[in-house]
Amino acid sequence: ASDVYLMDRTGLTIAARSYLKERSFVGRSFDYRPYFTDAVRGGLGRFFALGTTSQERGYYYAAPVLRDGAVLGVVGVKFTVEEFETAWQGGENDLLVSDLDSVVFMSNRPDWHFRTLQPLDTEARARIEQDRQYPLDRLKPLDHVISSRWGGAEVIDIAGAPSPFLLSRLPIPEAGWQVHVLTPVAPALAQARVALL
Repeated sequence: ASDVYLMDRTGLTIAARSYLKERSFVGRSFDYRPYFTDAVRGGLGRFFALGTTSQERGYYYAAPVLRDGAVLGVVGVKFTVEEFETAWQGGENDLLVSDLDSVVFMSNRPDWHFRTLQPLDTEARARIEQDRQYPLDRLKPLDHVISSRWGGAEVIDIAGAPSPFLLSRLPIPEAGWQVHVLTPVAPALAQARVALL
């Protein structure tokens, strides 16, 4: 975890592991974050966002602090994602993870962060702004075209990429995410040509 912090019932952070850092969570309110509102109502909160204090992307978990059944506050835990993305780099495939609004929030290609796979409607943009989830000025469409080729396989062409990619998708329903694995088509076509020759 990159940070662990305790909030009172209003969302004000009263203790945090980052209390000695310049960008400490102490004294900051997170009442606008869905993970806080879910936890203060007695549930478990989960949310992915760009940190408004740290400016680091992370996954947040939150749980209520209870005494005799009453919610006294909320404890939050944040995990940053850079280590996962670093592990993805250098492989044969490119990876990206998108949310329910089709915003790419994780990828081994930093230039794809916060790009959208489909246009955002007004409601989604308003919710993202209210939750301060992502920087609105960076939510721009990823210039791409998905088509079916070679017996129905999905192929994605992305502007600026050296060749098309074979597209595989894996849903993560609990989080509402979708993992996209992009395998370059060019090496496969080269192997097919050699085999044909």
